Parts: sequence; structure tokens; C-alpha cells
Amino acid sequence: MDMLSVTNNTATMHTAKTAAAVKKAAAAVIETEKTIQNVDTFVKSEDTAKIEDYEPKKSLTAEEMKEIQEQQMASFSNMLSGMLKTQGQKNDFAKNGITQDLFKQLSPTASDRVKATQAISEDGEWGVKAVAGRIMDMAVALSGGDPSKIALLKDAVEKGFEAAGAAWGGKMPSITDQTHEEIGKRFEYWEKNGSLDGYSMGDEK
Repeated sequence: MDMLSVTNNTATMHTAKTAAAVKKAAAAVIETEKTIQNVDTFVKSEDTAKIEDYEPKKSLTAEEMKEIQEQQMASFSNMLSGMLKTQGQKNDFAKNGITQDLFKQLSPTASDRVKATQAISEDGEWGVKAVAGRIMDMAVALSGGDPSKIALLKDAVEKGFEAAGAAWGGKMPSITDQTHEEIGKRFEYWEKNGSLDGYSMGDEK
């Protein structure tokens, strides 16, 4: 069932106050889904929806809250998958001059290759550190920093990697595997320390 149906059904079942709460949650999810179309420019902010935002204080049933939360996690997985596919494309372009879905670029200029190589470098915008950082920023924002949500977020992350791999046709570039490993380390640090404060790549303990 899509979010619009959830909103409409709930509005007819509950009071005006409950309907308003559901509409607010649905709007937040829709805004999250819109960012899938622009995954390159995700910015962490105080306005980022949190899992708690989908848990109105009263009136919603457990089933309704679960459905809204599942929709949010699906949106997170989709965004993550989009990021990983873009990272893989940048990697292929840097190394081979083409990407899986940009075959028209068969004759890249030297400048194009240099820019792509810089993008996937250690400090590049599509390097392991940057992509893992953006994904974990989203995870922390969605959870409100609550470590009890880690298992839920990990599941969404794994689904995102699986979707990216399937779209890629199987094995993705090693840079994506490295990103997967780095995200795992950050989750471990978060579980052990209660937050990602003080985390430094290469010094997870």
C-alpha cells in the first residue's frame, strides 16, 4: 500500500487530530523519496526526518506505525542504492572511460578522466569516506541518533547494497565493497560507543 493510501484510509478512520499527524508523516516520507532523484546533493540538516517523526504520540495503531516506518526504510534503501550505483559509475569512468549507462561517452577527454579519478579518491566526493559518511549521516538522522534503531537501519543498508548489485548485474566495483566494509565499521562503532562522535576512518576502536 502506498503512502497516499495510508494517509487517506487513516483520515477516515480516526479523528481530525490523528489525520493531521498521519498527513505530516506522509509528507515527510514523500520529501525523503524526492531526494532519491537527487542523491548527489544530500545534505544533513535539522529538518531531516527522523524515525520518531513517524511515531505520532497518540491514536495511530502499531500496524500503521510499522507500515509508515517500513516505507521510510524503503526510501532510505533506494537512496543508498542510487548513491552506490553512481559511485560505481564514477569508478568505471575513471578507469575505463565509460560507465554502465553512459556508453555515449566513449571518448572522454583527459580532463574528464582526471575529474573522475579525483571524485573516487580518498578525499573525493565519491570516495569511500565521503559515500559512507553520507549514508551514515542519513542513518543517524533517520534514527534521531537512537542506537536501538541500528538493526533496522542495517537491514535497510543491506537491501540497498543488494539492489545496487542487482542493477549492476552482479559484482560491483571494489570501491563499493570498501564502502560496504566502512559502513559496517561505523555501525560497530556506533553500537559500542552510543554515537559516532569521535569516529575517525581507520581508527574505529
